[in-house]
Amino acid sequence: MPRVAWLIAIVLLLGGCTRAGWSTHANADDGGNAADLTPIATDFAGERPSIPGLKPDGGVADDAALASCSDQLQNGDETGIDCGGSCAIACLCSQQAQIPASECEALRAFYYATGGDNWTNRSGWNSSPTPCSWHGIVCAIGHVDWIDLTNNNLSGSLPDQLAALTKMSDLVLPQNRLTGGIPSALASLPIDRLQLNGNQLSGALPKWLDRLPLAVLELQNNSFSGAIPASLAKVPSLTVLHLQNNRLSGVIPDLSGLSQLQQLGLGNNTLDGPLPTGLGDLLKLVHLDVGDNALVGTVPSSVGALESLRYLNLQNNKLAGALPPELAKLRLQSAHFYGNGCFTASGELASWLTALDPNWSDGCGP
Repeated sequence: MPRVAWLIAIVLLLGGCTRAGWSTHANADDGGNAADLTPIATDFAGERPSIPGLKPDGGVADDAALASCSDQLQNGDETGIDCGGSCAIACLCSQQAQIPASECEALRAFYYATGGDNWTNRSGWNSSPTPCSWHGIVCAIGHVDWIDLTNNNLSGSLPDQLAALTKMSDLVLPQNRLTGGIPSALASLPIDRLQLNGNQLSGALPKWLDRLPLAVLELQNNSFSGAIPASLAKVPSLTVLHLQNNRLSGVIPDLSGLSQLQQLGLGNNTLDGPLPTGLGDLLKLVHLDVGDNALVGTVPSSVGALESLRYLNLQNNKLAGALPPELAKLRLQSAHFYGNGCFTASGELASWLTALDPNWSDGCGP
């Protein structure tokens, strides 16, 4: 056997020259029959040459440390990077068969956008190939029907990818730390219950809310500003409308078209102008709160037509004048009139008011 071939065979049997940090090449001075064993540069103290994607011990390098997932493997150490390969996370949505892959991807986008790794309960999310069993998810007929992550330490803003949840009827995310506004991506969804109360949402209330088949709209305890959209009167299916404890301003729009409305909460904003006479058309109204605003004028007699009303809060406004005797027909369980201008009443109405709110006339002085 020629001398060079014999040397190469020995090197291969010993595991290869590169492992020892040496390289073979023919020695020109030996007429091509001899070989030098020359050290080559290594990155690992003579262990092996640098190879992208490999650790010194032969393992796969962290993808997060690479420019991209060049190894095409999901090693579990990536941060917001999908790699394919092992499909540990990246292929989860294509492997599952409960809902369309586009809906699964929308849920994952929602998870990342709202700080999913810091949620109080994130059971199943990004780990189980059964998204309908993920915490807070309810499915129906092969689609996401309901998201309920109440008080679950969500943060960040709602992503536009939610538009892919084309069958979602309930979005229930109260008592979290969500910021930003309500994305227009929701405008095309069949949402009938939207509960985002108790977050840190801000900006104007969307004018497109009337496109949703809403029955329940709860946006209280946020920082929404601007006017109440008059378009809300075009949602006859509304039964609950809570907008209290925001920074809303302007007049109360005519809501007389909300014939199914049972709860109306507009308190603790900066609303002004008079109480709309159309409130008397809300015959199913049980709860009416317009307290702690800057409303002016008198209490319209139409309020006395609200036979279902049990709670009435008019406190801390600038209302004044004679209270309509029709109020005495109401079967109120709780009422607040104090903190306004001078209200007047006589006879049966005065006795009725005193029983409900002993301070109803405090605006008239001693």
